[in-house]
Amino acid sequence: MKEVELKVGEKQIIEAAIRILSKKTISGTRLHLVAQEAGISNSNIVYYFKSKKRLLLAVLNEIQRRSSERRKIISKEANSTLVDSLSGFFKSKKEMILHEKDYDIIKFDFWLQSLVDENIRDVYVCNNKIWRSDIISELDKYIPDLANDKKVLISHIMVSMMMGASMQYINEKEPVDLDSYFSLCMDMLLCVLNTSSS
Repeated sequence: MKEVELKVGEKQIIEAAIRILSKKTISGTRLHLVAQEAGISNSNIVYYFKSKKRLLLAVLNEIQRRSSERRKIISKEANSTLVDSLSGFFKSKKEMILHEKDYDIIKFDFWLQSLVDENIRDVYVCNNKIWRSDIISELDKYIPDLANDKKVLISHIMVSMMMGASMQYINEKEPVDLDSYFSLCMDMLLCVLNTSSS
């Protein structure tokens, strides 16, 4: 995904869109609601984004950018071991779930839309590839001899574990304990990695 610097007006609109999307879902979001939330006119949204779909794609990319940025910050704070590196993905996901749950609510809605909209699917798939690519890079760094197909599968499994945590935490009346959940995820990964590398 190409990093594009957002203009001030774009940031304001995207922030408003995130708030509206988390309450109304994609199908319930209208440009006039976003404009009202941002305190601007509809024409300002059209000036920056041309259409609701372009605004939606910009929101999805911005959520991915923020998620990646958070993970990189956590990664810099970690010691340089495989466990710390992989745990950094889980730690950043836990923080997103606890402090930015609207992002995941919106991403789940995008996932549903991606089943019927090719443009949204392309961006959604690209965003998941970013997570998987980052995971594979860390595996390459610490266990370069691990077979590439195993690294790819592990990256898919880790993304599923993280999204599964979000899904269960957000929807359950008694949410899963995220520390225990991700600790067990890490134990399972290490078991697989130890088996694969021996």
